[in-house]
Amino acid sequence: MVVAAAAVGGLAVPGTAHAAPGCWQGIETTRAGELMVKGSLGSPSPSTLLIHLRDKQTGARVATVDKFPRVDYHEHAFEFDVYSDPIKLDKLGLYAIEVESADGIAQCGDFDYRLRSEFSHVSTTGKVSLDNLTTTFSADVTTFDPRTWQTSPLRNADVRLEGDSASMVATTDDEGHLSVPFTFSGVETIPHIAATMAATAEMDAEYKFVQPSVARQQASIELDANSRNLKARYGQVVKITGRATRTAADGTVKPVPAGTPLLADVNGVPVVGADGRFERNVRALADGPIYTTWARTSRYPWLEHVGGATQIDLQDISLFESFKASVDAAKRVTVTGALQRKPGYGGGSLKVEIQYSADGRTGWTTRKTFTTEFFSGIEETLPGPADGYWRLRFAGTAEVLGSVTKPLRVTRTDTAFSAFNVNPEPVRRGKPLTVTGTLKHKSPTWKTYGGQTVYVYFRPAGSQTLTYMGRGTTAADGTFKRVFTAEGTGTWLARYRDSDGKHVNAQSRLDEVTVNR
Repeated sequence: MVVAAAAVGGLAVPGTAHAAPGCWQGIETTRAGELMVKGSLGSPSPSTLLIHLRDKQTGARVATVDKFPRVDYHEHAFEFDVYSDPIKLDKLGLYAIEVESADGIAQCGDFDYRLRSEFSHVSTTGKVSLDNLTTTFSADVTTFDPRTWQTSPLRNADVRLEGDSASMVATTDDEGHLSVPFTFSGVETIPHIAATMAATAEMDAEYKFVQPSVARQQASIELDANSRNLKARYGQVVKITGRATRTAADGTVKPVPAGTPLLADVNGVPVVGADGRFERNVRALADGPIYTTWARTSRYPWLEHVGGATQIDLQDISLFESFKASVDAAKRVTVTGALQRKPGYGGGSLKVEIQYSADGRTGWTTRKTFTTEFFSGIEETLPGPADGYWRLRFAGTAEVLGSVTKPLRVTRTDTAFSAFNVNPEPVRRGKPLTVTGTLKHKSPTWKTYGGQTVYVYFRPAGSQTLTYMGRGTTAADGTFKRVFTAEGTGTWLARYRDSDGKHVNAQSRLDEVTVNR
C-alpha cells in the first residue's frame, strides 16, 4: 500500500542508502516512480519492509510504503530487487528515507523528487582529425515532471560542455535544442564531450558522455642516432630523444601537435614539442628494447600506432643491503649486511673490503678483506678505533659493477688511566700497600671521570694468573685509592669496564712491587 497525495516519480540519491544498517543493500526509484529496494540472500522478507518518506524541513512524514508487489531476481539468484507501486507526492523536493524494522528506524539517504533533466538525440557530426579538430555537438534537453509525468523542452538553459583540453557553456534554444561547434586540441588521449546540466533547487543534475569518431593519421617516431643503442647499468635512467611526425591528409609531413603525450617515464608523461622533438627519461631494468610510442599505445586516437625501439645492453650492478656497524667496549668493530646483485644471479666467491676513515671523507684504508658470495649474509669483526667511519667496498668483476656503502659512524668514548701507582716500593710483608690512580675519558677532550668503579688485580711473581683484589670508586677528580696488605712480590694493575654502553674498557700500566720479609 502507498499512502500519500498527488502524482508520481522520484529518485533516491545513489549511494546514500548504503550508509546505515537496516537499509538493505540500497534504495533507488525507477523513472515510473516505483521505490526499488535491493536485497540479497539473508535479507529480511519484503513483507516486513516498511519505508517512510519524511519532509526534511518540517519533519513530517509524507508517505509510507509497505507493499512491494514485484520482485526481480538476478541471474545468480543470490540478489534481488523489490519494487513498490508508484509513489505520489504533493510537491517537489528532497525527502528523507527511513526504513522501519524491529531494530528501530534507519536513515537511508534521500528521495529526490525534483524535476529530472534529460538529454536525448545526442550526436556529433562527422569525423574529427588533426586536420579538422572541430565537430558540432547536438542534443535535445528536456525535463520530466514527476507530478504530471509530462516531458517539456528545457528552454534557454545553460549546458556545460567539457573535454580534456576544452570547456565551454552553451545555451538551449526555445525548443530545448542545442547545436554548437566544439573544438578539440588534438592531444587528448580520449577525445570526448561531457555535457552537464547543473542541479538547482527544483531540478536534479544530468550528465551525458559522447565520443566523436576520429580519423587517425599515419605517423613516424624517429629516434636520434645516440638513442638507438645504449649501454646502461641496472636501474640507470637513460635519456631517449627523437622527433615525431605525421602525414596530413594532403600528404604533407608535419610535426605531431605540440603536447602529444608519449608513454610515461620516470618524470611522468613526456610530451612532444612544437617542432616534434621529444625527450624521455627511462629507467633501464632489462636487456632488450625500450619502446617509445604514444600514450595509450595502440589505442591513441589521433595517430596510427608506431614506435621507436632503443636497444639496451644492460650491465649488472652490485649493492649492499642492511649495512650496519657497531663497536663494543673492547674496541671490536662488527659489520653486518649482504651483497646483492641485480638483475642477475650467482657470481662465485667475491672479495669485500672493510674500510675505515677518521672523518668519513678522506683517508680511507682497508682494515680487512674477506670472501663472500652474492645474496649471502655478512658478519665480520675486527679491532678498530673507538670513533670513526666504516664502510664496505666491493671492487666489482668483469660481469658486475662494484659498489660501496654509505659511511657509518660508530663511536664509543675512549677511557684511560692517566696515573697509576703502588706505594711504598719495596715494602715489608704484612705492611699496608696503597694503590692509587686517576681515570679519564675523552668527552670530547680528556676530562676526569668521576663516579666510576675501578677493579684492582694482582699477579704474583712467576705466575701468569691475575687475581682480583678489590674495587674502588673514582672521586669527582677521577682519582681512586685502595689500601691492601702486602703479601708477596708481584705486579699490580687496575681496570675499568664499560658501565653505560657508551665507553670503552681501559687498563692501567703495570706496576711491579717487591715485598721483603
